[in-house]
Amino acid sequence: MSNFYRNFPQGMLIAGYVIFSAPSAWAASFTIDSGETVTATQTLSVDGDTGLIISGGIIDTSGTNGRRAVSVAADNVDVTNNGSISCKRSVDCISINGNRTNVTVINNGSITASGTQGDGVAQNNGSNFIFINNGTISTSGTGGETVINFGDNGSITNNGTLTTTGAVQNVFTEGDGDQVTNNGIITASANNASAIVVGFNGGSGIGSTITNNNTIRVTGSGSTGILMVNASGTTINNSGLISAEQSATAAIDGSNNSETLNLLSGSQIIGTIDLDDGTDTVNISGANNSSTLTLTDVENINLQNNNGLVVGDVATIVDPTGQSVSSAVLSNSTLTVHNIVNQHLAHHKPLKPIQIATLELSSGMVFQKRAPQIWGSAIGVRRTRGREGIALGYD
Repeated sequence: MSNFYRNFPQGMLIAGYVIFSAPSAWAASFTIDSGETVTATQTLSVDGDTGLIISGGIIDTSGTNGRRAVSVAADNVDVTNNGSISCKRSVDCISINGNRTNVTVINNGSITASGTQGDGVAQNNGSNFIFINNGTISTSGTGGETVINFGDNGSITNNGTLTTTGAVQNVFTEGDGDQVTNNGIITASANNASAIVVGFNGGSGIGSTITNNNTIRVTGSGSTGILMVNASGTTINNSGLISAEQSATAAIDGSNNSETLNLLSGSQIIGTIDLDDGTDTVNISGANNSSTLTLTDVENINLQNNNGLVVGDVATIVDPTGQSVSSAVLSNSTLTVHNIVNQHLAHHKPLKPIQIATLELSSGMVFQKRAPQIWGSAIGVRRTRGREGIALGYD
């Protein structure tokens, strides 16, 4: 018994050591405070972990090639960046690894990825990925996307700015049932770069929805605003600007499967629309501008407001109401009416001299009944208007 009691405190000490040492291994949540700069990768490896970079906080791993800023290796993880994140070369700044579900990334600050294959935020597998950008994400290397999602049923929302200057897509979604919503600005400026790409690999990107409420702009040769590669059943809702400028010519390029394009009020398209093979549908519901839209490889074209004409692959939308309230029409109409009335009132007969009464009646002294008078004038103006793109305006 005495040996047992002599050994018992030692056992307690060993157990106590294990109990109090364990938390340092699994307490992976992190916070980067304002004014703090961290150069090591922050890893979130336990279900429910959180990562927070406070405004003024910095994670900068760009001094070491291939070092991630944040690595996620668990489910139900939240990452919020209110500060600054930078990484360099062949690495994702925020990388979600393995088959992960319910990971949320919110960027209110800035994320910068430089170098080949350097992505801003990447969900590499799994499902239910939620990404919200209220700040700025930029990539500059070939093959570097601002955000990429390989998981199903993901949600990508941009309220800020996503910009890439490398020869690759900006926003890349590969999963089935993904939702991409742009309320901000998405730009791609290099050659062969696209702003949004859906379903790059065969059998991917089924039933995705792309909604643009603001600006998508591409400028490089061979670039496309929205590109669907092997996607199927994609729906595009546009009430903003999709513009292929400078060397770029394609605004929307479809896959060999069926797609639906809804051009809503406020929609502006600069560049070609070619939905390729499949049974494709375009629904035009904008109402307040007149425009001509050429659609290539579209099987069904529907004018929702019956305010135009479809001949072959050309849809012409006419809106007389919009013209009648335009400033040019109102100013011309008002000025013309004023001039006509003013000219008519100015056409009065000159006053006759006073006649002195005599004993004899003269013709001027006898009452004469006025005869009816008719006057008229033409109202009109001729103006010319140059071409403003293949389709600009369903405002």
